[in-house]
Amino acid sequence: MSCKGGVALAKANQSYTTENTREKIPGGQRQGLSGGRGGKMNREPGTGGLQPQSYEAWEQTAKELIEIEMMRRGIRYKQLSRLLEGQGIYETPDQINRKVNRKRFSAAFLVVCLCAMGVETLSLK
Repeated sequence: MSCKGGVALAKANQSYTTENTREKIPGGQRQGLSGGRGGKMNREPGTGGLQPQSYEAWEQTAKELIEIEMMRRGIRYKQLSRLLEGQGIYETPDQINRKVNRKRFSAAFLVVCLCAMGVETLSLK
């Protein structure tokens, strides 16, 4: 996948089951993960086994991905806000700060933040 500006993210070789991946079974019941907070994910990053990790832990991991890359690059929320404008995302530094600290953002927001900061590869180990 490529970001604007020619930055590319490496695809991980692991496969994951996400909250939106559900299999419809007869009788109107759904098989899969529980929707919402407190649900369990099937796989832990970097492992092939079925080691459950809470949804909150995944949210924390996503938050840390943004924060770690910001620290590595010496980027503050004000600068991230300006970088996101270049990607077509217009949010104030305070809005971004609250979104990240509350762990309430989409996968798309995570990816655009990483792209805007110039992250070329991402290891999920």
